[in-house]
Amino acid sequence: MEKKNIVRWMAVAIVVLVIVVLGRQIAVERNSKRIMKEYLEAKVLRLEEKNKEFLVQLSEEGNGSAATVAGTALSSEVLAEEQPPVETEETGTVRQRFTRSHAKMKDVPSWSKAQEAAERASLGVRYSDLIDYLKLDAEETKHLIDLLICRGKIGNELGSKMMIGDGFEGGEENMALVEELKQAEEEIRSFLNNPDDAAEWEFYEKTEGERRILSDMDQKLGPDAELSDEAYRELVSMMSEERSNFDYSDLGETFLERYSKKYIDVQVNEVRKLDEQIIARAEGMLTPEQFDAFMKTMAVNMEMRIALVEMGGKMYGDGK
Repeated sequence: MEKKNIVRWMAVAIVVLVIVVLGRQIAVERNSKRIMKEYLEAKVLRLEEKNKEFLVQLSEEGNGSAATVAGTALSSEVLAEEQPPVETEETGTVRQRFTRSHAKMKDVPSWSKAQEAAERASLGVRYSDLIDYLKLDAEETKHLIDLLICRGKIGNELGSKMMIGDGFEGGEENMALVEELKQAEEEIRSFLNNPDDAAEWEFYEKTEGERRILSDMDQKLGPDAELSDEAYRELVSMMSEERSNFDYSDLGETFLERYSKKYIDVQVNEVRKLDEQIIARAEGMLTPEQFDAFMKTMAVNMEMRIALVEMGGKMYGDGK
């Protein structure tokens, strides 16, 4: 994997990770810069307050079980609740304050156990179609999830270094983590023990974004207009092909440079141009009703991705 592709993959993965932690329900209508800025800062303030409550509870109760921690205010459902922002005396950029809060949680063993339990459940849902396709039994499914969690931990460690500002500059420690990431993926391929199954797993991972878009599209279609399995596969493959072959711009040498002001507009324009190409090809592959649903879904998805890019600029580039 080339360094440029690694940087691009990790940059997207980290921004998505941050958005998941801060709350999954980002409304599309919050796409103006002023509203997005206010929303993000309010989420960070609430996250800091929840962390304080969590640490106080742990100090009072001692080493609680993972189940106890999972039931505290750190659960994703509670974090997503809309409550008035809590004032804080801590200073620094949004990215710096989030990083300090995230670091406190990672240092608590019980939080790590709860985080792993939540990740295990999430992976079971995300990979359910692949598990069904591969016809894995319960023991095999557990082993696959274990391997995915192991790979995820390595990716998170590398991502954390980038989140706190170390960037990706080819240092020995970072490169060692990249190698560990590659080894973790090789272990998954070895477990699958079949070139066709390994290829299906790689395709499944590569097209997660495309499949999510089509899942949203399905909800807009009537039962008589659903995509056939063949049409679904062709559409997913086309979208992935367009994304992979897109002529992306060179966005600087470091991760943080990607989110400087001069590159934010470049990324936003690339999102729009890529979607235009995908929509143009999809028109000849779908019925009028399907194409209408596809365009509406792509429009929503595009606004969300643009919002993520702009949020990345606020958090990592500090809007500069």
